[in-house]
Amino acid sequence: MSKRGERLRQVSRQCPSCGRRMRRTLRDHYQYVESGLSNVFLNGVAVYECQCSEEVLELPRVNLLHTLIAEKLLTKSAPLDGPELRFVRKFVGLKAVELAEMLRVSPVTVSRWETGEEKIGKTNDQLFRFRMVMKVVEERKAEAEAAYRQIADGYLDLLNEIAALKTVEDSHNAPVNIEAEELDSTRLVLRRFDMPDVIVDLAEPLPT
Repeated sequence: MSKRGERLRQVSRQCPSCGRRMRRTLRDHYQYVESGLSNVFLNGVAVYECQCSEEVLELPRVNLLHTLIAEKLLTKSAPLDGPELRFVRKFVGLKAVELAEMLRVSPVTVSRWETGEEKIGKTNDQLFRFRMVMKVVEERKAEAEAAYRQIADGYLDLLNEIAALKTVEDSHNAPVNIEAEELDSTRLVLRRFDMPDVIVDLAEPLPT
């Protein structure tokens, strides 16, 4: 274990098994078997240890961690093995039957791939990776479009409020009252976006 992995810090966290105070250890080369994979190792992660041999792994950003694992699996040079294929499939939220339909193979074939009874093969391996990335892209695109529609609707509502205003004389000094509930982060806010940098090639004549 490295020096960093040997550093200890006392914390007031109780053991879920015996109730005693646990010790927080920063550990390197932690085998993350909780992912369902035997070849994933984490460095510099916090592990809570108890005298009763209970260990609790601290992972504050599990979604990001699983995203990184999926990305590294999809970009590895060697073919995916069964557990890796299953991890990526579950990460993108696909059932085995749905994956079989997507790759135009039988569900039995997918099951054999994931259990290691049969190798996926180079062609299906590449097709699997491509389809998994495309599925995530399509989902993120749909989420972004829904978010932009919501923002656009909010601005249209704001324009309608402005259009419905009636001018009142001597009201320029009227107080602006803000209620606490109006500070909800979900409300529409006007933001000033900085203009992107403009790069001019001095070797080219400037437009007249």
